[in-house]
Amino acid sequence: TALPNGVGLLILLRLWRVTRIVNGIIISIKKKSEKEAHDRGVEIDKLKEKIAEMQEEIDRLKYGEKSIGGSNIEKKPLSNDDKEAVASDSVVLEAGKENTVL
Repeated sequence: TALPNGVGLLILLRLWRVTRIVNGIIISIKKKSEKEAHDRGVEIDKLKEKIAEMQEEIDRLKYGEKSIGGSNIEKKPLSNDDKEAVASDSVVLEAGKENTVL
């Protein structure tokens, strides 16, 4: 009766060992995925800030805001003449790109 009890105990100890190894692997994978998720969250926050800055720049350029010595002049929409000038400049630039030799 001692032999079957000893074999049973060895099997139980081996199963415990395998369980601990598998648990260690699972914890390692979980920590790695949590770190990656955190890093992605930080990157997303940085990109959101950059988007907000770019949107402000777009709005500033769109409404003709100018900065002189750090003080901003009131935002105002572009007049029809300004819009036509911008559109004609764009056409000239596009035409110039077609004739450019690389």
